[in-house]
Amino acid sequence: MEYASFKERLGAYIIDVWIVFLVTSLIATFVDFNQDKVKVLNAEIDELTSRVLNNEISFDTYFGEYASIAQDIDRNNAIYNVVNAFVIIGFFIVIPYFNDGMSIGKRILKIKVVRDDGELLSLNNLVIRNFITTSLAYMLISLSLLYITPIMFYFWIILFLSFMQFLLVILSAFMVIYRRDKRGLHDMLAHTSVIKNR
Repeated sequence: MEYASFKERLGAYIIDVWIVFLVTSLIATFVDFNQDKVKVLNAEIDELTSRVLNNEISFDTYFGEYASIAQDIDRNNAIYNVVNAFVIIGFFIVIPYFNDGMSIGKRILKIKVVRDDGELLSLNNLVIRNFITTSLAYMLISLSLLYITPIMFYFWIILFLSFMQFLLVILSAFMVIYRRDKRGLHDMLAHTSVIKNR
């Protein structure tokens, strides 16, 4: 068994992310995702940032208004994020489950995900892996908190989750680069490895 290199894994991931982006963009041509409203809200954030940089408002006022606008953006993006979550689940969990541990990118680069014990991959293995690598956990948690938490609580939780997501991805990348068995944190938690399929 030969482990897939970081470059092979990254290449497969980039291919997969582009395909997910194209599928989601195609869906967006048929479904209204409130993007005009999101553009207006982003312009409000730009204006708010300009006002704080020009000392027209305090940082406290800035963060309060920023948190409110950011939550409005997330609410307007909720349908898009639900669709995106379904595409990610289908592409990174369902397809590899029925395709011997290979997404399209992995099939192109001839690598696949396998369980460490040699048994068949379970949906549980794939869900755990993708909670870290595809931001699936972040999306699902943010969607579940979006309408039930106060503005500032939501803002700080999402900020914390974004930071943790970034750290976990960086940690996993370094583990894949430097570990002899090329396993990242997501591999270890899911009891999986990525191997060459030649």
